[in-house]
Amino acid sequence: RFRFFKNTLRLFLIFFLQNCYRRLKDYFSHQKFSIYLLQLAFSRTVKALNSSFEFSAMARKVVIRQLVARVHGDQHPELIEINHHVKEVIGELTMHMHKEEKVLFPYIKQLAEASSKGIKIAPPLFGTIANPISMMESEHTAAGNSFETIESLSNQFTPPADACTSYRVLFSKLEEFQHDLHQHIHLENNILFPKALALEEELPL
Repeated sequence: RFRFFKNTLRLFLIFFLQNCYRRLKDYFSHQKFSIYLLQLAFSRTVKALNSSFEFSAMARKVVIRQLVARVHGDQHPELIEINHHVKEVIGELTMHMHKEEKVLFPYIKQLAEASSKGIKIAPPLFGTIANPISMMESEHTAAGNSFETIESLSNQFTPPADACTSYRVLFSKLEEFQHDLHQHIHLENNILFPKALALEEELPL
């Protein structure tokens, strides 16, 4: 009897959650909530990027470089190539994030504020937000490809049997870095950018 009760309760909860999901999906897909969603996506995305990827990138790049230097490249020559790719991708991502913070994010914030207040904004120097977004997405692809190369060179971040502690920590940090990079790309490509593009189309410039 108790098992029957548990199963019934489980089915009820599953049905309830599925129903809630459908209602929320319909609710938030409505056109009038596009402004709210953009503001929410913008604030959450920037917060997530600052607290996760940006902080970890700045902190881990020092750790990764130190660890690469300490691990002997003569015994494992692939580390020399890994080190080259790591330095390259960190340099590219530093510039990438600078452009987002100085150009793209301020304009997205302008879009959200203008839409919520029902006011016009001056056309940006870059013409349409699709232009910087296209550039950011291309840079996302390049960074992702670079880390795929690093992942391949490191045998999917698997240290060899004779790896010392520094070697293992190095691969662990690289894998964490890749995870944060994927999160960064997902938040922007799939959440923030589509909402910003849709809102710009609705606003009279």
